[in-house]
Amino acid sequence: MSVQNIFIKKENNIAVVGAGFAGLAMAWECLQTKECTVTLFDGEEPCASSIAGGLMHPYPGEHCLRSKWATEGMEHSRALFRVAEEAIGRPVYREGVLRRVQNDAQRARMQEHAKVFHDVEQIETDAFWIPSAATVFSSLYLKGLKKAIAQRGANIISQTIQTLRELESFDTIILAVGAGICKFPECAHLPIQLVKGQILHCLGTKIPEKSVVSKGYVAIAEDPHQCVVGSTYEHIDSFQADIECATSLLVPQISLFFPAVQEFVISDCQAGVRVVRRGNYLPLVVQLNAKTWVVTALGSRGLLYHALLAKRHLSTKA
Repeated sequence: MSVQNIFIKKENNIAVVGAGFAGLAMAWECLQTKECTVTLFDGEEPCASSIAGGLMHPYPGEHCLRSKWATEGMEHSRALFRVAEEAIGRPVYREGVLRRVQNDAQRARMQEHAKVFHDVEQIETDAFWIPSAATVFSSLYLKGLKKAIAQRGANIISQTIQTLRELESFDTIILAVGAGICKFPECAHLPIQLVKGQILHCLGTKIPEKSVVSKGYVAIAEDPHQCVVGSTYEHIDSFQADIECATSLLVPQISLFFPAVQEFVISDCQAGVRVVRRGNYLPLVVQLNAKTWVVTALGSRGLLYHALLAKRHLSTKA
């Protein structure tokens, strides 16, 4: 990961901008220094995290490579899931994901992982069970973690920050605003790009009991009669949801490993904007000036890395 640690003093007045996965994790970790005052700015528009499919697993991507720091990332994320569950009084995730492979190369790679790690089990010729993975009910998790942050004493303000000048009174500023980072001219140099991702909310009688991942995914929901099908990966200027486009892209792709998707009833379509790092899937933690840091480019691995970023990069000075 890049780059510097985020240094805070025990008496700092801290602004965390953004209430998605990364922003909430940063705010929670800052609150562990009890002398600090934390203000969380929750944008007025829904964040991309709130519509995420909710899959956290170590083997995303077409090549089935194990994500760097996957074990540590999942461990820290689960700790935050438990914080949210305690605050909200209900489960926010379910264990285990089924990974289906679509060719010999993918199968061989997953078989290699099964020999080395304890979180993969081949259960069929083309299916691997990953018990360490999880499906997170994203909106519910965000709600629970935000409630825990408020209970710990953070000030939560529903406001979209447009410029750093609005935050001049704070000692430390952490920008975790997702695609909103493009509004800040100070961030124009960052090696990032925006990618549109669309998901379909579906109903049906053949919803799987566990989430299924391959090239795309069918993610279970809290309601056993619903699921989320996703996600597109579009380099286009329009970030509005387009149900016809999403359906034409996703249903043929998903049906290759989960044919029952063709029988689902599509109830809604949502679009979100991912921030990805050019040439690298790892996130960025970048210092802009003496008191301002940016946390960005979590891409599709937000649930895998958000808690790890906070644990690794927040450092307290006396």
